[in-house]
Amino acid sequence: MQDVRRGTVGVERAGEHIAEALKHVGRVRELSGELGQRDGRLPLKERCAEALALVDEAGANPALKRKRAELEAEMSAVDGLIRKRFLGGGESVERRERKDDFDDVGDDVAWQPVVNLRRG
Repeated sequence: MQDVRRGTVGVERAGEHIAEALKHVGRVRELSGELGQRDGRLPLKERCAEALALVDEAGANPALKRKRAELEAEMSAVDGLIRKRFLGGGESVERRERKDDFDDVGDDVAWQPVVNLRRG
C-alpha cells in the first residue's frame, strides 16, 4: 500500500486492512454461491449482481431474501472498504488512521447492482 511506503500506516495495520477486505470478499463469494451464482470467472461485482438477480427471479422466499440482504450488505462493505482504505475515500491519511474500527464501512456508499447480466 502507498500509505506504508509513505510511512503513514504501519505494515501491521496495512495487513489488518487487507485481512478485513479479504474476509468481506470471501463472504461475498460464499453468499453468491449459496444464491446460485458460481461462475468464478466473473468479476466480484458482476457475480454479486447475478446472484441478486437470481434471487429476484426465484420469488419471495424469506430465507433467500435474508441472504440477499446479507449479500448486499457485504458487497457494500467491500466497496466502502476498498474506497476508504485502499483508494483514500477523499479523507486525509491522518483522519483515516484515527478511525479504529470498521463500523461505518459502507455507510457512505450507495451500491446498486447492475441489471441482470445472466447470459442465455
